[in-house]
Amino acid sequence: MSYTPGPWSTFQDASLRHSVGTATVRICDMWGKDPAFFTDEDAANARLIASAPEMLLALTALVESIENVNFSVHDDDGQTYDAIPWAQAEAAIAKATEEEGA
Repeated sequence: MSYTPGPWSTFQDASLRHSVGTATVRICDMWGKDPAFFTDEDAANARLIASAPEMLLALTALVESIENVNFSVHDDDGQTYDAIPWAQAEAAIAKATEEEGA
């Protein structure tokens, strides 16, 4: 694992800057369109970033648990779209773990 282990959370420091991190490591500082004003969108972005370790673990566990299941989605004409969610999950995991193209 090459990232700071979770859980991550959001917090606000004395300068009113919102950050994401652990109790001992600051992962990132959140700056919105106006650094003096933290918007709902900025808060949502901070929560999304803070949830990254848990989402990665959950997605990895989900993919591993259903590895041998055949994902097929059929439309009304019987057209099959194989593994679209599976491929998206694997791509997201690869992006998060720097395994693109592997």
